[in-house]
Amino acid sequence: MKRIAAIGAAAMLTLAGCASGAGEPAEGPAPASPNAPAEEGAQPGGPSLPVGEPFGDAEWSVAAGEKEVVVTPDRLIGIDSDNIRAWSAEGDEVWSHDRAEGGTKVWVGNDTIAVSEASVPEASGLDKAQPVLKITLLSIDSGEVVANAEVSNPTSAAGSRSGLAVQIDDYSGFVVVSEDGKTRKIDTTLSNRKPLFGEVDGIAFWKDGSGLHTERWTSRDLDLGSSGVAVVDRALGLLLLENTSGRGEDRDALSMVKADSGDVLYTVSCPKEPGIGASGGNIANTAVNSPNGKYGVSAALLYSAEQSQCVGGGEQQKVSLTAVDDNGTGYGLTEKDDLVVVPLGGEPAVSKLPGGASPPIGFMTGNIAVHWNESSGTVTGNAIIER
Repeated sequence: MKRIAAIGAAAMLTLAGCASGAGEPAEGPAPASPNAPAEEGAQPGGPSLPVGEPFGDAEWSVAAGEKEVVVTPDRLIGIDSDNIRAWSAEGDEVWSHDRAEGGTKVWVGNDTIAVSEASVPEASGLDKAQPVLKITLLSIDSGEVVANAEVSNPTSAAGSRSGLAVQIDDYSGFVVVSEDGKTRKIDTTLSNRKPLFGEVDGIAFWKDGSGLHTERWTSRDLDLGSSGVAVVDRALGLLLLENTSGRGEDRDALSMVKADSGDVLYTVSCPKEPGIGASGGNIANTAVNSPNGKYGVSAALLYSAEQSQCVGGGEQQKVSLTAVDDNGTGYGLTEKDDLVVVPLGGEPAVSKLPGGASPPIGFMTGNIAVHWNESSGTVTGNAIIER
């Protein structure tokens, strides 16, 4: 096995949060009938997908669709143009929800799935009709509708990278939609080009000309100047901030911050090549978490609320981590498409992947590694094999 170097940074604090995965908002056809009966169960043991050597044959296999797959601790969410489906960590289909024709987006949160549909109601009298974004919130566990919300005069939804937040058309701010359907308006001036705004751990955040703001603290309170957001971790309630206005070694320095309190947990030191830093002051990456909620990965960074480790970069191969298990071991790809496996605080190991294989996209309860073939829509659950 080849090995590549790891660069670590650590500090002491407490762990927090619970895990979930989040995918990009999927566009497609609007909510129709929730909880449609599941028709197909998992196929134990097959069809299998080729996987890396740490993993065994498929414990189960499902046809989850080709549009988007999101891994959460207890539910695998498959999103296609005409429906949303959910499977358990054992591979059993639990519920499905039809999506009627029309332009909708789907966003997977910690506890709910938001299905949003833009509409323009009929005008009354001389009043001009205002567009409305209608949001239906489904329980991840059962698929039942738990709440409904509406946002008037929307322009865009922040979606998976930064919580469910919707910008207002006149750029006067944005609306945060909580997972129980409650809404609140944040009054601020946002850029009309690449607005940075969102929500993590119930705290709204946004950026203007003076830096990053939250409802409780600002980047200037932390002596971080005009910070970009390099990573949003909604499961652990963390923001990785980049000091984009510093000089010398302080320029592009990364700080892991608790979103609710503004406490700086530790500083992250990484080579520039892995692409962890914020892009143009905007949000660069969203986290993928372990099922137990103690660990996260994003780009080349493996971390907890207590310590972090950059993998590769510099004079080493670039690495992109895609999943992390309950033991804090990260999995991903090198720039040569080899599998990299690295325990937090340990040395990474690199091995060849079989033809057509890819790294896991996440882990479910029981340390089941989820692999997805995007072209076929096949998803398998594979146990870690002790060798």
